[in-house]
Amino acid sequence: MVVPTLLCYRSFCLSVTAPSGDIHDYYSLSPYWQPDCSSAHNATELSEEQIEARCQFIQQDGRQLNSSFTSAVNDTGSVAFLMLCHAILILKRKLTFSLIPGAFAALSSAVFYNVLAWRITGQDQYAESAAGFIDAWFLNNATSMNPNLDYAWVIPRESAVTSKRPRSITVGAHGGLLDLHCMTKIVSAIQVLRGAKASSWTSARDGAMNAWASSYVSWLLSSPISLAERATADDHGTFWAAQTASLQVLVGNLTSANDTLQAFLQGAYLDQIDTVGEQPLEASKTPPLHWRAFNLGGIIVINRIAEYIGWDTWNMTTAAYTTAQTAVNYAMALNETGVDVSELSELMPSVAAVASHYGDMNDEYSVWLAQRNPDYPGEAWFFWNQPLSDSGLTVYVDSSGFLTNVAASTNPTNSKEKSGASISRCGLALEMASLNVVIVGGLGKVKPLHFTETDCADKPVGLDLIQISQRLTKLFVSSTPAHRVKSIIRHQNQVDTVKALAPNPTLDLITPIVLSLETSSVQEFTDAFTDSDVVYFIAGAGGKPGEDGKAVDERTKKVDYEGAVKVFDAVEGVKDGYRRPHLILVSAIDVRDTKKVPDHYNDEDIARSQRGWKAIGTYMHWKYEADKNLSKREGFRWTILRPGGLTEEPGTGKASIGRTHLGSISRDDVAKVLYLLATRPKAAGLAIDLIGGRDDMESQLDEFIAKGVTDFLG
Repeated sequence: MVVPTLLCYRSFCLSVTAPSGDIHDYYSLSPYWQPDCSSAHNATELSEEQIEARCQFIQQDGRQLNSSFTSAVNDTGSVAFLMLCHAILILKRKLTFSLIPGAFAALSSAVFYNVLAWRITGQDQYAESAAGFIDAWFLNNATSMNPNLDYAWVIPRESAVTSKRPRSITVGAHGGLLDLHCMTKIVSAIQVLRGAKASSWTSARDGAMNAWASSYVSWLLSSPISLAERATADDHGTFWAAQTASLQVLVGNLTSANDTLQAFLQGAYLDQIDTVGEQPLEASKTPPLHWRAFNLGGIIVINRIAEYIGWDTWNMTTAAYTTAQTAVNYAMALNETGVDVSELSELMPSVAAVASHYGDMNDEYSVWLAQRNPDYPGEAWFFWNQPLSDSGLTVYVDSSGFLTNVAASTNPTNSKEKSGASISRCGLALEMASLNVVIVGGLGKVKPLHFTETDCADKPVGLDLIQISQRLTKLFVSSTPAHRVKSIIRHQNQVDTVKALAPNPTLDLITPIVLSLETSSVQEFTDAFTDSDVVYFIAGAGGKPGEDGKAVDERTKKVDYEGAVKVFDAVEGVKDGYRRPHLILVSAIDVRDTKKVPDHYNDEDIARSQRGWKAIGTYMHWKYEADKNLSKREGFRWTILRPGGLTEEPGTGKASIGRTHLGSISRDDVAKVLYLLATRPKAAGLAIDLIGGRDDMESQLDEFIAKGVTDFLG
């Protein structure tokens, strides 16, 4: 289903216009002023005009104005419902319309879910719908909104009592910025459209949206109304920071986005969560659980924006040394007697986010979710909060498109099963939708070294990287949806070989770039890395002398150490306006200070280590120096993967990850772990030992990341 026509938003199809008289000015009424008509002396029901003329409006916390008077100004009515129905049908999930009352909230959901539907199905009609909605609200000359909120949350009447009460106050209130708090959804959708190069998201649209966003950011940073919102200590200040930073990301000003987030985290955030996890500023409002959940959602969005620009803020604490996790734990433990189910539903996405980020080793969070919503693996927020257990639940979609945990066999007509596992995989694909990947090295043809049978069984990964990059490239370009890969190669004659790795060369998913770790400049690599999400370093000298006749040992230093440092410097050199990519370095197990034997090594490990270092000590030494250099870097996110000896055995999807014994692993499984790391930003700062094993590889990886203990011992 595609909405056939673009709708008139706000005042364009309504009789109410902002006090400025400009139909392009956004206009909404303050939701917390209720009409008191007790002194109106009316014998019949009053019309809206009579209510405004004869009644006094009184501020009442926790009770929103619920009349057509408000919705006529700030709601698309049946239009918004149609847009939401469209989003519901896309993901086959149930939404409560009353939780999304505003036109902009409806718009942001329609844009966001259309874009997700496009990335999942590959059908361009969804991207076109999303772009059309953005046009109508922001870009179309006939219907666009001016980039300001000067008339949001206008108070219907002053509370002063006179015989002839004044008309509505003609300026907005700072709280009106909450009307656009869903701007982060719009930004997320546009970033996916950009990154995945949607044909409907043209350069003209992108430029026009950037211009609108830049003007609105200027208003956010200068208007007295906006600055008053910024100064608030509660959820208003939280969402001001989230909205502003997301738009700064959209226009490419990452430095300003960082400053916005830093000001919040070192300001209002410090007093938002107390020692037990209560949010005192939200608990004093009505209803308190709604406001706790609302502010938590804003804090989590801020953490995700920070993560996007390369700054891990999840463990930044308040003045009481607490985090979003502390607040979620507190809210989960509250007495739920008399609590409306909708308030619990609002808390659930934050519970899922905390479980996904901090881990759920004892299933505390997933059990809480399952007890309150057996359909939770079918909810959209489960989709993007991965890894998260589905509690073994299976969710079905009934013939009306709603979620149910009733098996299809009891209602065989038009039912489709949706297991949590399948949705989890979609969530991974979605999270990867906008990735641009760079793979450095490992695609050339390297003549293998000659070892004895014993030594060959023990040789480290770095001497046998030829097929790792090829396998990894295939995983990225063959996935659904496919992702774009820049392949750094040394020779022009390798171009055709690299392009042939794509299942459909006409899609142009692989871009070969000829550069040399020995002779190309840092800036050349920086240029290749700009606008990329992940950079893999999978290069090694391979025991070969240099092209200029340099000895094997000299070239090993040139490639495995100096070449690696050149790549580190290049990532660090990505200029402001672009986020620095996550660097994933392939090293080798047992790369270490040989004077320190790891405590978990047994006699067999020690003997095996001695054989390996004796055979290729120069290689191991320079890999160790590269790992040491990277482990001290703080300007970008990095992860080191340290596989055991490589085999040609088919991948099993099983592994032993962490401080394990020395052993081997198939190239297939190494490539798969590298692929998984692309969507594990929380692996930043970790070195990960990897050999074959008996346990599920993905689960092992997520458990290791959740513990946060590196395998690099210095």
